[in-house]
Amino acid sequence: MGCRHRAIIGYGIHSQIHPLALYFYSNQLTDAGNSYPNRNLDFTKAQHLVLSYDRLLNEHTRLKLEAYYQSLYNVPVSADKRTAFSLLNATDGFLTERLVNNGKGRNYGAELTLERFLHNNFYYLLSGSVFKSEYTGSDKIWRSTRFDAGAAGNLLVGKEWLMGRNKNNVLGLNLKTTFVGGFKTTPIDLQASRSKGETVWVESKTNEQTLDAYFRSDVRISWKRNRNGFTGTLSLDIQNLTNRENVFIHYYDATIGKIRTAYQLPLIPVLNYRIEF
Repeated sequence: MGCRHRAIIGYGIHSQIHPLALYFYSNQLTDAGNSYPNRNLDFTKAQHLVLSYDRLLNEHTRLKLEAYYQSLYNVPVSADKRTAFSLLNATDGFLTERLVNNGKGRNYGAELTLERFLHNNFYYLLSGSVFKSEYTGSDKIWRSTRFDAGAAGNLLVGKEWLMGRNKNNVLGLNLKTTFVGGFKTTPIDLQASRSKGETVWVESKTNEQTLDAYFRSDVRISWKRNRNGFTGTLSLDIQNLTNRENVFIHYYDATIGKIRTAYQLPLIPVLNYRIEF
């Protein structure tokens, strides 16, 4: 079986470009044309350190333990005022302010993985992790990022059955389950939101609230027929099998003057047929 134990240490420096719309934000119109204060923003950069231990339990099963630390710098934050804003927390929308590469961030944690490679038409992958995710805005205060859920776990398991006279048809069943501790969010100032007509966050309590934990199970059933020259696959995917209402965000609804909750996708069935030549 060769070497059953393996220890690895890794280090790297990486950089990442920002969404292109960020560079084209214009805050004024002058005789010379539009002014683009974010055009010269540098990349966000990060240093990574990873330690891992890998053990082969048998010919088709392995156990892996990994610890990591990531230090981020050059993160865009507000240039004109001391705030808790950082691009690390941005998920969508168009930013309308001048930014500068003065922010920082750090992510660290450990992950345990148990994996069975495909053997006798059966496989699984079980993983769990604990972690911490923090950042600073232009106010230089360390806080949890929006994604500081604390823990996460995944289970992926699948089985195939060979069928037919020549065993050239395959019935497959796959299940994926994901758990993530609740993401962070910021309390909403209801009175200020009513006065302004839009969501106003309590900045002094940025990311101090925790949303409900995220849980989702997906299942896939497939039937594959192998023929001379092509393969046809009929599959049914059911996403969010339990129809769990996973919270996406809280926001102020100006039409009713109250705080509402937006949820992620409900149960969705997807029927598909594919031909491969």
